[in-house]
Amino acid sequence: MDFTADREALYVTDTCQHNDMPGRIDRYDYDESTGAISNPELVVEPDGLDGLPDGMTLDAEAHLWSAFWGGGVLVRYAPDGTRERIVEFGPAKVSSIAFGGTDYGDAYVTTAGGDDRATEDGTAGSLFQADLGVDSREEFRSAIDV
Repeated sequence: MDFTADREALYVTDTCQHNDMPGRIDRYDYDESTGAISNPELVVEPDGLDGLPDGMTLDAEAHLWSAFWGGGVLVRYAPDGTRERIVEFGPAKVSSIAFGGTDYGDAYVTTAGGDDRATEDGTAGSLFQADLGVDSREEFRSAIDV
């Protein structure tokens, strides 16, 4: 999950498959003063892509980056959910993305190897550093009571 820079919205990935729908990413209104979330809105339906949306983050332009478990890609979505860019990786199990570095311009992408290394890419299970040509921001840290 990730919050928008103004902390007025929260994005949440549900990697599970529901009723033949391969995962989803929803956006909720977020009230920072109370921690309440409301008004869920489906933002990303990964139609036409292999794999399931998994770990995600937002960049400085409020575009969402989603790792696709089993799809071997990162996908960048505009705030309205329009697919904007796909970045391919060798390993199929791309699990998450975070931005870091002194200017938050470095993307760090995690992958998983799985139990059957013979069928996985030789770099499966690696942490990748990538320059995606975008800037990001420091992550918002929160304390959410459940």
